[in-house]
Amino acid sequence: MAGTGVTLTLGDRTRLFGDLIGSSELLDSDPRVVAVMAKLEDQVAAAVKEAVLELAQVGDSRRIVREHGNAIARAIAGAPFSEPVGLAVGVIRKAQGMTRAELARRIRRDRGSLARWESGQASRRARWTILDVRAAGEALGYDPTALFLVADEARHTYREAIGDRMSPA
Repeated sequence: MAGTGVTLTLGDRTRLFGDLIGSSELLDSDPRVVAVMAKLEDQVAAAVKEAVLELAQVGDSRRIVREHGNAIARAIAGAPFSEPVGLAVGVIRKAQGMTRAELARRIRRDRGSLARWESGQASRRARWTILDVRAAGEALGYDPTALFLVADEARHTYREAIGDRMSPA
């Protein structure tokens, strides 16, 4: 009786985890075992997918900081109570040589709304949604969550550094 185990495949690497007691014929013929194994495989696949997404977000966050961190920090220092993601989008768009009209077209927003968002002047009426942030991040070649995390952390760090000596206008 040969034992069987749980096999995890990532890319071109396969690894066998643990031995299950019994023959493969016995295990394959028991519908309960087959159902448990299928559920386990689905859970492992979902966990791997989530880990890959998190790694992409971390990688993009580091890339944004490395490529645009100083400029984003300067923009936030100039407007610390503005929408940080909009400021970051403006910095990255300019660094990539993309016009405001081009980005507005890609994310299906009008140029004026984009200009207000990038300058931190978006009103409650013209608030940008998470879908807008997602579209902007993708149009700029970054994970939208990473874009938000970097911008928000930059604003938080700046406010912490000034010790909340300023209040919103």
